[in-house]
Amino acid sequence: MKKLWTLLIAASFVAPLFSQLSVGTWRDHLPFEEATAVAIGEDRVFAATPFSAFRFLFEDNSIELFSKTNGLAESNVTAINYLESKQVCVIGYNSGNVDLIQGLDVFNINDIKLSSFVGNKQINDVTFRDDKAYLSTGFGIVVLDLDAREVADTWFINGQNDIVSVNQVVFDDSYWYAATDNGIFRADVNNDFLANFQNWTKLEDLPLPDLEYAEITFFGEDRLLALELNGNQSAIWSMDL
Repeated sequence: MKKLWTLLIAASFVAPLFSQLSVGTWRDHLPFEEATAVAIGEDRVFAATPFSAFRFLFEDNSIELFSKTNGLAESNVTAINYLESKQVCVIGYNSGNVDLIQGLDVFNINDIKLSSFVGNKQINDVTFRDDKAYLSTGFGIVVLDLDAREVADTWFINGQNDIVSVNQVVFDDSYWYAATDNGIFRADVNNDFLANFQNWTKLEDLPLPDLEYAEITFFGEDRLLALELNGNQSAIWSMDL
């Protein structure tokens, strides 16, 4: 909590940093006050805003801003997460574009954005497993190889004839669980052929199995929680594992 307060305090010093630029140097004037998501590492925090991102280092309280001015592909950030083992921050956009931040270098992966798929390509969430990034998107789950910096697989969990938007995925030793706009789906975590939608099963035992589930997470080791949205109402459902 102390580190998070430090982040909030340090963020108030972002604006004065711009004044250090020399005459004739272009600079952006983006609102960094509204953070929409954070990704926390051992010694740093990445925060996403609707237009950009920034990094805060605990060691020296330094802040590094990332925007289209210094490397980001776009400005409509919709998802962010940080993998400590590779020291890489994954940033997703509403167009399907993806940036990887390693150190001060930014690497763009535009496979999803440039794909022939017509429809919602937004990156809704980023999950890591076995040094791969699993992107929850408007059409399914995209597996990103972080070493090769390319798409390794795509899972249309309800089939390509009935596209469903995936909002978040989690996993345990047995299953993947995907919260979607049309219920919750589950698949064997050890199945190597999850691109085949027949290997995914919709959980029909929920009281309202066809509604939108915006978030999903584990509570302890034996319970799964899911946030259901129903118009202006919401509810949290739990399932014992």
